[in-house]
Amino acid sequence: LNKRLFRERRLSRGAAPADLDNDGDLDIVVVNIDVKAKGKEGLPTVILNEGGNANHWLDVRLRGNRSNRDGIGAKVYVTVGERTWFDEARSSPSYLSSTEARLHFGLGGAKRVDRLRIVWPSGATQEIEDLEVNQLLTVTEPVAQKGGK
Repeated sequence: LNKRLFRERRLSRGAAPADLDNDGDLDIVVVNIDVKAKGKEGLPTVILNEGGNANHWLDVRLRGNRSNRDGIGAKVYVTVGERTWFDEARSSPSYLSSTEARLHFGLGGAKRVDRLRIVWPSGATQEIEDLEVNQLLTVTEPVAQKGGK
């Protein structure tokens, strides 16, 4: 981390976490509205998390068919043993910034994911079992739900 970054005065209004370098840990982009460096007015600050990642993770990118393209509003559950993580796909959880469309789950020492469950905005439910960790998984919404719905 560039320690000089925190010594510079900035007027900032929003921040968005994202795994910019696809290494499994979250980085941060900060929206600046008044940077006091010549030629850098309004540029965002990018803070890369380069401390190493000793834990496991799963990133999930949703692709809607019946629901919207990015699955905004989908509820995603990741289960390992007795523990379940939850997140909901959304586009703008921060002021003056937007996150990437994929969901990030930090899994600690888990070596596999037992079950990934998605409840799509269309009402369709999808489950995938026995997944590898440390990957970006793209999941496409089923075109038709079982039973013809």
